[in-house]
Amino acid sequence: MVKLLTIQANQGRPEAVGSIEKWLEAFPELRPECRALDELAAKTEAAWVKAVAFGDPLAERAAGEEAAAMKAELLGDAPSALDRVLASVVAVARLSYDRAARVAAQKADHPGVREARERVLSAAQKRLAAAVKTWQLLAGKKAKGLRPKGGLKIFEPDAA
Repeated sequence: MVKLLTIQANQGRPEAVGSIEKWLEAFPELRPECRALDELAAKTEAAWVKAVAFGDPLAERAAGEEAAAMKAELLGDAPSALDRVLASVVAVARLSYDRAARVAAQKADHPGVREARERVLSAAQKRLAAAVKTWQLLAGKKAKGLRPKGGLKIFEPDAA
């Protein structure tokens, strides 16, 4: 189940990321398996790098380097399993968007083809926006740290 969710997360589906988080909370013994899933994420990213390059080795190298730099920036010093999954989701969503934008920019002989390309581009843009929003949400929660819901109340002995 976790592998299927990871595949979906790598396809840019933010709801899959939340499901992975819940699974890892419920079954912490699956954390080592997430390390093995990193290889699956790398394969997914490599497939998108090839897809965005359209057979151009120089473009493939540039896309791969850009995706790696983006992931490194998102991961920081001590990434958790969820951080690695989310960074991969953002990178794949960006590669998907880049490919859709490149296809949409090509000349279309028929208006229906152009419209279909625009729909694919719009969907890729929405997936990228959702992936980035999910990343920002997690980063914001991590920055706030653990805090009590009602705020911290300090005991004052003189008040009693």
